[in-house]
Amino acid sequence: MRLSAALLATALLASLPLAAPVHAQSAAAAASVPDLLRRALTPPSSSQLFAYDFEDMIEDRDGKRTIRGRIDPSRQRGDRVTITFLEDLRRKPADLKDTDRRYEKNADGDIFCDTHSRADVANVVDKGKAPGGGRIFGFIPKPEPQAESMIKDLMPRMWAEAVVDEISGRLRSFTATLTKKYNVMLFGEVKSATFSAQCAALPNGRTYTTRTDLNALISAMGQPYRQKTVQLITNVRPVG
Repeated sequence: MRLSAALLATALLASLPLAAPVHAQSAAAAASVPDLLRRALTPPSSSQLFAYDFEDMIEDRDGKRTIRGRIDPSRQRGDRVTITFLEDLRRKPADLKDTDRRYEKNADGDIFCDTHSRADVANVVDKGKAPGGGRIFGFIPKPEPQAESMIKDLMPRMWAEAVVDEISGRLRSFTATLTKKYNVMLFGEVKSATFSAQCAALPNGRTYTTRTDLNALISAMGQPYRQKTVQLITNVRPVG
């Protein structure tokens, strides 16, 4: 279940439309990536997989829905997802089978904070100490080479900030905001969009995303509406 830009892209595509807001961005020239930030955004060589429970709460122009379930990426494809709760208050609600199929497409186990961006980010700004501890870096994130085309389009339009623990070199949080207008298939635009992720350490030291929030103001066929998505990840355990 890939997060960050992929979650943003999935949520926006599910609503069909979009463009983005203009937020002030530092005009600092591109600089080399500080070692602390590079370490925080560099996945370890370990290929350890983790199963986990999730809860997604989604609200958009069609209504609200809540989905809970379990994902085990070590299982055979088609058997990795178990939906345990589905409440869909839309006029045309999805059934359990369709929901399972949709989640199965992204059940690769990517819940990690160090995959929100490639490490070779651009326009890095060291913003100093974070209020709650750690160091804040601002930058333009970069997608992986194999990322979907929409993600590749979205990420250069984002301004991200990461809080990194100065002792462990682990991410504490990651936020990204769209800064340039983004149109989709001529039907709509994203007026504003903000993504945030909170991170926690696993027993092996790698950090995973405990909570993700996505808020977007979207205009579809001239009609504006808000898209809100909250994703919670709990009960993470090693598998495989």
